[in-house]
Amino acid sequence: MWNVPWGTVFILALWKIWKDRNNMVFCQEDCNAQKAVRFIHLQAIEIQEAFLTDHFTGRKIPQVSNWCCPLAGKIKLNTDGCSKGNPGPAGYGGLFRDERGTWLHGYHGKLENATSEVPSGLYNISTIIALSVCINQLEGNIPPDIGSPLPNLKFLYLFVNLFTGTLPTSLSNASELESIDFSQNDFNGRMPRDLGKLHGSLPDSVANLSTYLSYFNLEINQIHGSILSGIGKLLKLTLLSMVANNLAGPIPSSIGTLHKLQELLLGGNKFTKLSSSLGNLTFLIILDLSENNIHGSITPSLGNCHSLLQLALSQKNLNGSIPPEIMSLSSISTFLLLNHNALIGSLPSEVGSLTNLGHMDVSYNRLSGPIPNTLSNCLNLEWLQLEANSFEGEIPKSLRKLRGLRVLDL
Repeated sequence: MWNVPWGTVFILALWKIWKDRNNMVFCQEDCNAQKAVRFIHLQAIEIQEAFLTDHFTGRKIPQVSNWCCPLAGKIKLNTDGCSKGNPGPAGYGGLFRDERGTWLHGYHGKLENATSEVPSGLYNISTIIALSVCINQLEGNIPPDIGSPLPNLKFLYLFVNLFTGTLPTSLSNASELESIDFSQNDFNGRMPRDLGKLHGSLPDSVANLSTYLSYFNLEINQIHGSILSGIGKLLKLTLLSMVANNLAGPIPSSIGTLHKLQELLLGGNKFTKLSSSLGNLTFLIILDLSENNIHGSITPSLGNCHSLLQLALSQKNLNGSIPPEIMSLSSISTFLLLNHNALIGSLPSEVGSLTNLGHMDVSYNRLSGPIPNTLSNCLNLEWLQLEANSFEGEIPKSLRKLRGLRVLDL
């Protein structure tokens, strides 16, 4: 989880639950689950970087920070500030430098009663190329016309804050936009229909974002509705993440046209139907559709995704048998999660093709028949979970070859 050891996350979660419980009992303070997750996330990463790296020696090692000059003819502003409370007194400062690094102007000041909302005027600086206010506690709404005064915007990063309200539809006017990350906020409402303008032919007055947009992240918000079919025209997308929202309906078949897509993360929603067009995503590395309301069988077309490293289809309502095509994907190396479904039939003997796999979980299904001997070919397995099925016969002696196993649950 978050590329942080599970033990670190677990301890932080226990501590945060205990602290929030005390605040509720003794201070009558409300607890917000999403804010708690964000807090645990940030603290876990900080601990990982500070104490759990291979290079930690217990000594402070000075590191030189590089400052990059702006492009010729441009001026760069570096600014910082801090506050005590929200609202509360605050201080700020900044300086301007040219393409040679020459100091041009500086400023500083204090505010008697500052808040954590982003000043509206910041969204009106038409020359901005990158706007990043990520990993703070900023709040408020994003202006509905944000895309109109920012025609040169390429990178928009608002992740891990407390922004609320609906997603601005005017993003279709930001003609150069390449990367969007609104994850881990409190956005709500429906997926804007006007985001359909982020594809295909547009009026001359707005540009075609499909020419540039490669990164689209809205995970951990409160967005509902469905994914519009127009998403399939964002042909440059390499990452699409909408994890942990309230999106529903079928996964549109138009996603299968995103041939450059490498990461498709839609877990933790209420999607109801898989699309066989997912098999067209031959560059896909990570596919996470876990924890949805998807019914039906696993589409065999996923066997065409020969670049897959991670496949998560757990905790859904999938039925039918496990397609042999899935078990033949020798590329899968990190994990294969099919647990907590209603899958039937045998575990295909093709499972022996997963020679690079580290973690396989097919527990809590209705699988039957013998445990295939070919499992012994999966020499990199560390976790093997087959429990809560109806397997029969003897445990294959060949499993003794799996000398790297740390967890075996039959």
